[in-house]
Amino acid sequence: AELHAPLRVEGQPCYFRLGELLSKRPDFHESARMGKYIATMKKSMGQRLKILHQSWLREKPLQFYNQILESLGESEHFTAETPFKRYNHHPGDRSELCQDPSLQSFLKRMLDTDYREISSLFQEAGKEIPADLRLRRIRCNRSTHG
Repeated sequence: AELHAPLRVEGQPCYFRLGELLSKRPDFHESARMGKYIATMKKSMGQRLKILHQSWLREKPLQFYNQILESLGESEHFTAETPFKRYNHHPGDRSELCQDPSLQSFLKRMLDTDYREISSLFQEAGKEIPADLRLRRIRCNRSTHG
């Protein structure tokens, strides 16, 4: 499967397949790492940086949005009756990743440092490490790929 949009790094050619990008640009993972950027933000923002996980938005939207309101100092919260809809949600494969277990394993190994760095940020914040992060689950592991 080709990607919905090409993967491109400024000044580099476009790649339409994830495997092609990773094989031709072995340094790509360094530019895509999030753990170090989040850790840098944590150092500069301190307690003002709130750590949330995408899985919480899918699984517990009421608690997710109420945490945001609370962190902003808002006293009123959403109620259980508040509907939370999903927008810009496209289930299914976005690349060849879900069809290639060896590529999944490679990416998980490549991103292991990020997994560990981000997990430690949750621990430092006194929050439970989300199951998706702890178990290294990716969108391919969800039944609808969404």
